[in-house]
Amino acid sequence: MWNSEYDPLRRYLEGCGRDTLRLTFGEIEAILGRALPPTARRRAQWWSNISGEKKSRHTHAYAWYYAGYRTKALDLTGEAVTFYRAGAPAAPRQAVSRPPQAGEHKNSASPPAALPERKAAGQPDTEAAELTLCGFPFRWVARLIPDCDSEGNVLTRAPQGDYHAAGSTPLNRHGDGVFCRFRISAPARPGVYLWLAGGALLYIGETDNLQKRFNMGYGSIQAVNCYARGQSTNCKMNKVAMEYFEKGLPVSIYFYETRDYKNVERQLLAQVQTKYNAKK
Repeated sequence: MWNSEYDPLRRYLEGCGRDTLRLTFGEIEAILGRALPPTARRRAQWWSNISGEKKSRHTHAYAWYYAGYRTKALDLTGEAVTFYRAGAPAAPRQAVSRPPQAGEHKNSASPPAALPERKAAGQPDTEAAELTLCGFPFRWVARLIPDCDSEGNVLTRAPQGDYHAAGSTPLNRHGDGVFCRFRISAPARPGVYLWLAGGALLYIGETDNLQKRFNMGYGSIQAVNCYARGQSTNCKMNKVAMEYFEKGLPVSIYFYETRDYKNVERQLLAQVQTKYNAKK
C-alpha cells in the first residue's frame, strides 16, 4: 500500500518541525524531484487523507499519513495545500527505512536538532506568514527548495570549468565546490529581504528586483560568480540554502517592499545580528 515515489515528501514533513505547513504544488514537486500527476491539479480527491490502516487506493497519501500529517485548505486554483500535524502512526517496516546511523547519508529522516543560534535584539522568534523586524513589516514569500532527484537528494553541479578565464583568475573564497539550483515565485519589485530557518535570522539583503535576485542570482550560480571578479555572495548563500535544506530546515524568505531599500537594509544591520552578513 506504500508508494515509495512519495517518500521524499514523508522525509521532508518529518524533518520540518512545523505544526502547520503550507506548500505550493511547485514546492512539493521540487521536494519529490518529479512532477505531480495531472489529477493532483484537477481533483480534490487526490489530496484526501487516509482515515486508518485499511488499504487505500490513494497510496501517495501514506507519505503525509506516516509523517503524522493531514491535509486541509486545499487551493486548486492557487495550487497549494496545507499540512497539519495530527500524530504519526507506526509505519510498516518495509515502507520506511531506519534512521541513518553515524557516518551514513546526511539526508536523515529524523527531526533536526535546534540550531544553536544566539538571539540578537529585534530578531524574530518564529517563522510566520508575517513578521515585524525593527518596525518594518515583512511578508513570507517562499521557501528555498533545491532541485532534487527521485530519492530526495539535492542535484548539484560545479560550474567553475565553464569560465573562459578559469586558468588565469583565482576562485573567490566561496567559489569552490558544488552548488544547487532553485527558483522561487516572487514579485519583480524592490525591497529588503530576510533569510530565516529554524527561527534564526540568517541574512538580510536588499534588491531592486526580488525575483531576479533569487532566480538569476542566488538560485542559479554562473561560472563567473565563482571567481575573483564575480559575485561571491551568490556562491555563499547558495551553499547556505543547500546546507539548511539538507538539515531539514529549508530557508524561508520574507520581503518588505520599498524603494528606500538601501537605507532600510543599513538600519536593520545596525540593529540586528545575523549569521551570514559580512561583518564591517
